[in-house]
Amino acid sequence: MLSTELLVLLALARDGEQYGAGIIETVKEMTDGDRTIPLGTIHTTLYRLERDKGLISGRWGSDDEVKERARRRYFRLTALGAQSLASVRELFDLVGAR
Repeated sequence: MLSTELLVLLALARDGEQYGAGIIETVKEMTDGDRTIPLGTIHTTLYRLERDKGLISGRWGSDDEVKERARRRYFRLTALGAQSLASVRELFDLVGAR
């Protein structure tokens, strides 16, 4: 089973910069609805990937992008995140080739 962190990285690699709810929807699409990420979990995961691991970076949306009285925070892969994801993909390719 894929970890929540890996699913978030895959979603950002597929669709580029996104906010939390958008990532949740992308993961649902990528897994044909088999995996869902609760809203509370996505924010904890995004925080960990950005602050603790440096795999993603975030920016606050503009005032024009306010939704339900809150600005969205958008995330994208960093170079380190893209490199880490590439390493994981290589590992999966090696395991799948055996």
